[in-house]
Amino acid sequence: THAKRGEDLLALGATTDGVFGHYHYRHPEYEQYLTGAYSDIPMLEGGVRETALEQHLCLAIAALMTGSIIRTTLQQMETEPLLENWLASSMLKEEPETDRFTLNANGSWLVNEMIAELKDWAGNIFAE
Repeated sequence: THAKRGEDLLALGATTDGVFGHYHYRHPEYEQYLTGAYSDIPMLEGGVRETALEQHLCLAIAALMTGSIIRTTLQQMETEPLLENWLASSMLKEEPETDRFTLNANGSWLVNEMIAELKDWAGNIFAE
């Protein structure tokens, strides 16, 4: 949930990923990690910077991945048709008292597809 709170994620270890702002890095495989542990150079396999679209979607994707998304997050991205489809397909359950949607069983199984739909939708709008 670090992304929902706007925090960086310092991750250490042989198989972890970390995030500083819009930069994502990955540690190397275990054997290389141990071999390089005695040098003065940090052992990072590499990293990538988020694209403008990924930065735009970061909060919504983090919210979906953690199972709960606020209505205004979706409204700000003009995703009402997606939201209507997800509700009709029983991917999300509305929590009217909190103005929030939570993933139900269908959404939990298909959250990756929901994120792909969100990226496609936003990519089309972002390109205009």
